[in-house]
Amino acid sequence: MATTGTTALSNLMRETLNPKVKQAFVNEPILLMMLENALSPKKINAKGDNITIRTGPSPSFGALGESALLPVAGSPVYSKFNIVNKLHYAQGEVSGLAWLMQDVDTIGKGRVRQAAGMLGELIEGETDDFKQKLNRFCYGTGNGALGSPITAIVVGANGTATINPAASLNGSNHIPLGARVNFYTTGGVIHVAGAAVSTVTGINTTTGVTTFDTVPTDAAVGDIIVYEASYGNCMTGLRGLVQNSNVVFQGVNVTNLPNLKANIIDAAQANWSQGLVDRAITRTKTAAGINMPQNDFVILTHPKQSDAVRNAGYALNTINASSDRAAGKLDLGFPLISTNGMRIREDVDCGQSEMWGLRLSTFQRYALFEPGLMEIIPGQMFAPKPGSSNYYHIYQYAFAFIGNLGVSNPAANFLITNLAYSALG
Repeated sequence: MATTGTTALSNLMRETLNPKVKQAFVNEPILLMMLENALSPKKINAKGDNITIRTGPSPSFGALGESALLPVAGSPVYSKFNIVNKLHYAQGEVSGLAWLMQDVDTIGKGRVRQAAGMLGELIEGETDDFKQKLNRFCYGTGNGALGSPITAIVVGANGTATINPAASLNGSNHIPLGARVNFYTTGGVIHVAGAAVSTVTGINTTTGVTTFDTVPTDAAVGDIIVYEASYGNCMTGLRGLVQNSNVVFQGVNVTNLPNLKANIIDAAQANWSQGLVDRAITRTKTAAGINMPQNDFVILTHPKQSDAVRNAGYALNTINASSDRAAGKLDLGFPLISTNGMRIREDVDCGQSEMWGLRLSTFQRYALFEPGLMEIIPGQMFAPKPGSSNYYHIYQYAFAFIGNLGVSNPAANFLITNLAYSALG
């Protein structure tokens, strides 16, 4: 097969690599795909989608005498959740020499997971990068925060922003080297004094100190860091869906609708305990009905909190029944753990101080464009990299996911937050 230009490259990308990219999301599930499996995948149109739910009973009732009039009729309360599209992109580039290569194997034939060739290797690595970014935003509120809150800051050229790992959910480990970012207040006001865009030049994930080419002079402690032009444009993640504040939630003001609020327990820096989980589950049963099937409930947490659960098991001084006594081997480790009969799933992108209880049947993933490679221009998956007055001899390609996450019954879910974790891991 001879390659004679970007058309051949586009065909290779569309017919060989893109199916493997999409399959990689299915074969190696991230939270985005796990929530899809709760119900059948639902398509969303360009205007979004609506979920109509019953949020209050009819007020009509009366225990009346025989000759009395029937009670005044009433109507139940219905609310309409609105799910809007959120557009997520990442862009890569390949040398313009790629389309001069005559051997398709050299360009990129092969599996994304075991890629061969120059383009295939690029796509393999960037698929993992895109997957990780989406997974991290599955835990956010939708504001796009990469690190919050900033606990110390030095503004100006070669400035720094510290996101103390001991005082935040993830520290600075979600901020990649070379990223172009903005500084925002938690109220959504961008800082532009001296620098509208900052580029990451150094990261210390242990201390949380991140260095930039320049930091806006009006940035301050308490601010958040987001990708350039991304504030408020990310999918609504768990911290936005499993909430209990008086906010406008999925288009509905939930101030007077308690069944649209989840159950959140603040552990106040206490160590994990079974009592915290029991309390959270009891509250969800009370709010959502005790007839919810137990196997619909998933516990999701950071590996550090899994250690806390194991430590509780070790404290029982139990012996593994499968220990090999004949070989003189006693195994006190717990590779698999559960609580209340529910398997605990781990995710390093989950906040270190968080443990989620999720009713998968209440979540839905909406997608206008499934995660994968997209055409930059109609019919072409590549476009020349533009310069100020001409083009580089480089071709660019793009990953995309267009959609969002939604929840139909927030009260059926819980979050135990602010768990101790400094002595774990």
